[in-house]
Amino acid sequence: MPKTNTIVLRTDLSAEECLRRLGEATDPGKRSIFGLSGYKGSKPVLATFEGNRFKLWKRIYYRNDFRPYFYGTLVPQDRGCRIEGYFDVDRWMKLFMWFWLTFVFLAGAPVFIATVSQPIRGGWIGAVVPLGLILFGVFVPKFGRWIARGQETFLKEFVQTTLAATPETGSVVVSQRAIDNTPL
Repeated sequence: MPKTNTIVLRTDLSAEECLRRLGEATDPGKRSIFGLSGYKGSKPVLATFEGNRFKLWKRIYYRNDFRPYFYGTLVPQDRGCRIEGYFDVDRWMKLFMWFWLTFVFLAGAPVFIATVSQPIRGGWIGAVVPLGLILFGVFVPKFGRWIARGQETFLKEFVQTTLAATPETGSVVVSQRAIDNTPL
């Protein structure tokens, strides 16, 4: 999936203060056997940090690997910092789905072709199963995103509230680089 819903926010806080506030307002995104949601803690947002980069996602009490994650980067500026981020599914799920669809296509294509080219009585299953597995691999991610349809708005509002940030105007983000869009 391409980086969709790219947002750029501006705050007067330093990058270190932003990381501190995010750390206090979130629970660590580490799995736990004993948590109802699968994670320790009870805060509504989970996070992982790596330098000035962070990943946020909403705590849910059911399994949905296709929910949106907010991948953000804190870029220090003269007074404060800029938060550049985008929403996407977990990188592991994108890799898994690529392997799934490749495997199903490579394994199912010969079965499908053999079934269609030499039909036998009751042999329709060789045509239906490969097509069903491919459709499953295409529509399950869409269904998971539909179930999590309000989470992007929730996470964006969470970042804006926690970091006292406002949408940055007058710039367009291209490849994580800001370009000033001021009239000549």
